[in-house]
Amino acid sequence: MTAGGRTGEGTGTTRRTLAVVEKAYRGALEKQFFDALYLAVELNRQLGGLDVLLRGRAVTYGVRAQPVPALRIGSRTVDTLTDPRRDLRTLMDAGVRVHAEESGLAAHGLSADRLLDGVLTAPTGAWPCAGPSTEWSVTCEPKGSVADMTTTATGAGRPVITAWSAVSPFGIGRTAFAEGVRERRPTVSVLPGAEPAGPRDDACVVPDFEVRAVLGKKGTRSMDRVTGLAVTAVGALLDDTERSRAVGTGEGAALALGTTTGSAQSMMDFTRDSLTGEQPFFVDPARFPNTVMNCAAGQSAIWYQLKGPNTTIAGGRAAGLHALNYSRRLLAAGRAQTVLCGAAEEYSTARAWLEHHSGDGAPGAPLGEGCAVLLVEPAAGEDAGQPVLAEILAVELGVVLRDDVAGSLTACLRGALRRSGVDLAEIAVFARSGAPGAEGDAETAVVGELLAGVEAVDLTQVALIGDTGAASAAFQTAALLAHAEDDRAVAGKVGLVTSVDRTGTVGCALLRLR
Repeated sequence: MTAGGRTGEGTGTTRRTLAVVEKAYRGALEKQFFDALYLAVELNRQLGGLDVLLRGRAVTYGVRAQPVPALRIGSRTVDTLTDPRRDLRTLMDAGVRVHAEESGLAAHGLSADRLLDGVLTAPTGAWPCAGPSTEWSVTCEPKGSVADMTTTATGAGRPVITAWSAVSPFGIGRTAFAEGVRERRPTVSVLPGAEPAGPRDDACVVPDFEVRAVLGKKGTRSMDRVTGLAVTAVGALLDDTERSRAVGTGEGAALALGTTTGSAQSMMDFTRDSLTGEQPFFVDPARFPNTVMNCAAGQSAIWYQLKGPNTTIAGGRAAGLHALNYSRRLLAAGRAQTVLCGAAEEYSTARAWLEHHSGDGAPGAPLGEGCAVLLVEPAAGEDAGQPVLAEILAVELGVVLRDDVAGSLTACLRGALRRSGVDLAEIAVFARSGAPGAEGDAETAVVGELLAGVEAVDLTQVALIGDTGAASAAFQTAALLAHAEDDRAVAGKVGLVTSVDRTGTVGCALLRLR
C-alpha cells in the first residue's frame, strides 16, 4: 500500500490522504491480524479523511461479484475468508472515496459498468489526492529487486536532529562516544570469568555498567540490561541541555526505539524458570515485563514522562533507520511534536549463542552493545534557538528479493539520492553497518562502487565497538554527528548511513550536516 497526505486545495484547511492498493490479496483461510483494506479503515479514522486508489490486479476488488461463501472442511466451517467488496462498502459507508484506475480495468477486460456502486474511475497516472502540497508518502510494495518502505517529506519541510547521546563501549554520554570516534579507539576486552559462558571470551561492552549503580536502586530491582541501557541513554540526552528536556518530554514527546527482539536473555531466563521450577507458574512476576519487546521503550517513557506515542520497531541492524523513518512519519502526521529516536542492544550469553548459530560459521567481529538516541523535531525556521545538528534528507528502506543484497541496497541508495536531490560529490562522510558474512561484503562493494572517486571519510565502527546489532544504525548516525562537531569543514556536506542484515533488510539515510 502507498499512502500520501495533502492539505485541501486552495484552502489549506482540509487534509485527506491517498492510499494506493496495487496488489490483489491472493486469499488464505486465516488473515494475520489485518489486510490492506482493514488497515484503510483505521487510517481513515486516524488521519481524518481518506481516498483509496485501486491499481493493477487490485481493481478487481471494486468489481461486482457474489459474496465470498463460507468454506466447509469436514465438520468445520471457515467464515474468515477475505471479502474485499464487503470491505470496500464498509470504507465507502465511512466516507472514503474509492477509485479504480482505468488501465487496470482495461488490462482485465473490465468496464466501468462492472464496478460497485460508488466506486469511481480514475484516469491512468492521475492520483486523486496528489498535489503540490503533498506532505508524506509511504510505499510498501515490491519494486524490482527491493520492496521499498520509504517516507519522503515533499512539502512540509524536512525534520532535523537537534541533540543526541549514546551509551556505548566508549562509555556513557555523548562526550565519551565522540572521543572514542575521534581517537578511533578499539574497545574489545576479555570477558570476566574463568570459563566463557558464550562461544567466545571477548566482547565490546559498556565499561562498568551496572543498572542499579548507574540508575539507582529505586525501580531497578528487576530491570534488565537492555532496558537499563535505553533508560540511561534517554536520560543522558535529556540532561544534556535545558532545551532538550523542555522539548523532549511531556504530552507531545514521542519515543521510537529500534531493537532486534528486546532482551533474548530475559526471554530465555524466564522460560527456563517456568520449565525448571516446581510449578510452571513459580516465576518472578516482576521480571515478566522484560520478556516483552517494548519493555525498554515503555520504561524510558515512564521514567521521563514521555506522554506521546511510544513505539518499538524490530528491524535487526537497520532498526535505527526504521525508527528514524517512523519518527518522520509521526512528525509529518502531526502525531508528535518531538521524537526521541534511537535503538538499543545488549550483550548477553543468550544473544552470543544465537548469533553464533545464526551465522554462516565465518569468524566475525566481537559482539558489542549500547544505545544511541537522537532528538528529532520539525525544522523551525524562525526559532533561532533550535540547535540544528543535521537535516534528515532521506531515509530509504527495503527488503532483499531473490538474494540480491547488492541490487537491493543499490536501489535504496539510488532512490534516496533521487528523492533528496543530493549529488554524490556532496557526500563527505559515511558509515557502513559492517555486517558479517556475504551481506557485509555486498554492502562494502556497493558503497565502494557508489563513492568511487568521492573523497569521503569512512566512519564504520565495527572494528571499534563490535557488532552492536540493532543499535548499529543509531551508532552510525551518532558517529556522523560527532565527526561533524569536530570537523567544521563538513558543515553543509552530506553524511551517508547504510545498513544490511542477514534477515533481508537493507536501508540507508542521507543527512545534511550542520
